[in-house]
Amino acid sequence: MYAGLGGEILYRPFGKKFVLGAESYQVFKRDPYSLFNTGLNGDHLLTGHLQAWYEFPDHSLTLQARVGRYLAEDTGGTLALSRQFDNGTKLEAFATVTSRADFDVFGSTTHLYSGLKLSLPLGNIRYIPQGSQILMTAAPLGRDAGQSLDSPIKLYDISEQLSYRHISRTWSQITE
Repeated sequence: MYAGLGGEILYRPFGKKFVLGAESYQVFKRDPYSLFNTGLNGDHLLTGHLQAWYEFPDHSLTLQARVGRYLAEDTGGTLALSRQFDNGTKLEAFATVTSRADFDVFGSTTHLYSGLKLSLPLGNIRYIPQGSQILMTAAPLGRDAGQSLDSPIKLYDISEQLSYRHISRTWSQITE
């Protein structure tokens, strides 16, 4: 668990198929034996990534590439291909390669980490907060290499509603 400060910038020109971004965080490792795990033990590191997205025209497919420094102080890159469905479901396949070797499921070591992520929106279910979703990940557990902060709000996801691709896909619903 980490605590810290950071930020993200995004360049998303309207009507273009590419998006560029950068993120950087100065994080401090939290002491698990402190009250409510809020004590900082002094270990800190700088993590960050340069990112690029390519949105395939006439499809809901997006290719993401990111390169930078991960939480285990290893460097590397990630490629991800994601598909957003009309009902809000999102499926993503990703592969991360880093400079640090970690154990794989067969007992040897590898520099590659890959998996699948599925996000299912819960919609307008009574007594469940608006925007709730089920997140599932199929990936190896208990590894350090290639780990990054999971930001709860990503600029790319927030700005998707105002992108040319989203507006052109949902224009018929907007004009009704």
